[in-house]
Amino acid sequence: MIKHMLFYTPAKLIPALTGLATLVLLTRVLPADQFGLYSLAVTAMMVGQTTLTSWLVSALVRLLPGAATPDERAELLAGLGAWFGVMFLLLSLFLAGVVALFDWHGKEGLNYYTLTLLLTLAFSAQQLVLRVHMADLKSGRFSVLQSLQSLLSLLFMAVAVYFGSKTANAPLFGILIGYIILILADMRALAPFLRWRRANRAVMRTIWNYAGVLILIGVFGYLAMKVDRFILQHYCGEEAVGFYSAGVSLAEQAISAVFMIVAMASHPLAVRAVDSNDEDLKKKQLGMNALWILGLGMPASLGFAAIAPELATLLLGDAFREQAAAIMPIIALAALAANLRGHYVEHYFLLARRNDLLVIALIPSALAALLINLLVIPKYGVMGAAYTALGVQVTALVVAYAIVSRITALYIPWGDMAKICAASIAMVGVTLLIPKIENLTIAIGAKMASGLVFYTAAVLVMNVGGMRQALLKRYRS
Repeated sequence: MIKHMLFYTPAKLIPALTGLATLVLLTRVLPADQFGLYSLAVTAMMVGQTTLTSWLVSALVRLLPGAATPDERAELLAGLGAWFGVMFLLLSLFLAGVVALFDWHGKEGLNYYTLTLLLTLAFSAQQLVLRVHMADLKSGRFSVLQSLQSLLSLLFMAVAVYFGSKTANAPLFGILIGYIILILADMRALAPFLRWRRANRAVMRTIWNYAGVLILIGVFGYLAMKVDRFILQHYCGEEAVGFYSAGVSLAEQAISAVFMIVAMASHPLAVRAVDSNDEDLKKKQLGMNALWILGLGMPASLGFAAIAPELATLLLGDAFREQAAAIMPIIALAALAANLRGHYVEHYFLLARRNDLLVIALIPSALAALLINLLVIPKYGVMGAAYTALGVQVTALVVAYAIVSRITALYIPWGDMAKICAASIAMVGVTLLIPKIENLTIAIGAKMASGLVFYTAAVLVMNVGGMRQALLKRYRS
């Protein structure tokens, strides 16, 4: 587990750092309304990617380890590629209808829609190919490709922004170039998805039966988190979306990166443990997954909330700082709930092959997000969207847990989880006791270092997951 997490760390750390650099750059270069449009395009891209490949990725990670022969593997990958082609055609037709109905900003708007569609295609294809490496436990290759893509996209985006127009289209074009280069570099892994003749109805039916319902799960789950941006744009304009997205992006990128490092390592291992039919191995692996996910995710989320004002002042452009700093602690807590649900609780639905029940868990939260935001945003704007996000994500976590606990055993070590929560809350208290330091970089570093040292010491003292005993045993040996 630790070995795979170490290999996957660059795959999330480098994209998180490049995402941070992107945020710092764009909030300083683009006007708030153009940054808002950029954020809407990225949100639309993620919803599109969810429709195109999030369900296929789940099928790949779950079914590929069971492909015992080269022929079975080839047929599965070809079937996934065929479904990808079908879904992209449907998505393109849908976007064409949107363009025909809403003649937004003329030629510039058409370019915006086209770039969003191409970004969705490139990002989706890259994610599908990367998950092959993850399913094969090739964490090193996964990390190298993911990291290179992030660095190249940042480079071309910076060039496009500085030498092109100061509009949302410039960074979108730069990021697209980075995706295309990496896809071409990994054509050997992409090629099996393009051999559609090897796909057969039985394989495609198996993929659909297992993962087809995940289209609804992905779309509703993502809209529950992101629908607020579109409602903000309608009632408050692109500038409000820009302010809101700056704070949300900073919080979500930092916190999600921590959760993803653990999840990318833990989920394939959980699949193998469940498929082994070894009850002791399954209990041990799923319990360890819970400890690592909460043990890293909770202190990261609460620690981020504690230093949010300093981070906003240090990293964001002048126009974005005040509103971003106000919502970042709220969004940090919402991100904690969302990631605990998405990277742990929801995995039990997939492992139990009860994806249908996951739809029941997510649709109410998506509808609640839509209705509450429609009521709150016109009156309270950005702050209303932030508090709604927190309420919706906590509710979605509770509902998902209540449903999945009725269909399968959840191997959650509650005693150790309580210790992690106590250590994380105490850590926040320690960081708040640090005297005010004028230099923001030193202030942030001091709070992060003190929090990390205190939390690590607390975890060892309380012997979370037997960690103290394991370290002492290794030291004595």
